[in-house]
Amino acid sequence: MPDQVKFTFWHVCFFAWFCNMAMHVGMSDLSVLRYAKHSWYGVASGAVATLAGMFPAIAMKLLGFVAFYGMIVMPIGAVVFVDFWLLKEAGLRPHYAEASDIGWNWAAALAWFLTLGICTWPVLCGSMQIFFVSLPGWQQASILA
Repeated sequence: MPDQVKFTFWHVCFFAWFCNMAMHVGMSDLSVLRYAKHSWYGVASGAVATLAGMFPAIAMKLLGFVAFYGMIVMPIGAVVFVDFWLLKEAGLRPHYAEASDIGWNWAAALAWFLTLGICTWPVLCGSMQIFFVSLPGWQQASILA
């Protein structure tokens, strides 16, 4: 396919790392399956994912979507990580919006939007593929948070 990206070792490495991070660090698998009424729901969801992975056309379209989705949610994950794990250790107040009784944390929103802008620019300019912007973007969002 002429427009298809040629995957290298680094593509596979980043995909594996981000998929693992998205599911386990974000605990999305636990939050989804904890409401399951039957234990076989996890097996069924794995079977559906395996079946979809057997068809390259589905998998290749899904990779671009997952990379885009990851870039969108990545900054807020970094903000939550910093808020929960680092702010108290640094002597700062965690859960600032809740503690201040405000509805919107402007620092978190600014970190999110600035990181999206910083990550989107190299993708739009063609200097970096979307698959690779999430790791430096997560670090940038952590610094901004």
